[in-house]
Amino acid sequence: MTSAASGVLRCVLASEKVWIHNEVRLDDWLLFAKATPAAGPVRGLGLGSIFHRDGTLIATVAQEGIAHTSQPRP
Repeated sequence: MTSAASGVLRCVLASEKVWIHNEVRLDDWLLFAKATPAAGPVRGLGLGSIFHRDGTLIATVAQEGIAHTSQPRP
């Protein structure tokens, strides 16, 4: 991937977690609500909640990522 400054953008996932809170039924639609409570120049955190149609929370997910741009050598 190339950045706007013609450098190379490298991304890595530092951590992924999934917590199952209730029975998962896949015979109906699910709502995935997501948020980014922390995003900086290098690290970011994404959180999500997965709900059944009736509003029951079935799972919570979290993902932390790290991005680094290296400039091309002259």
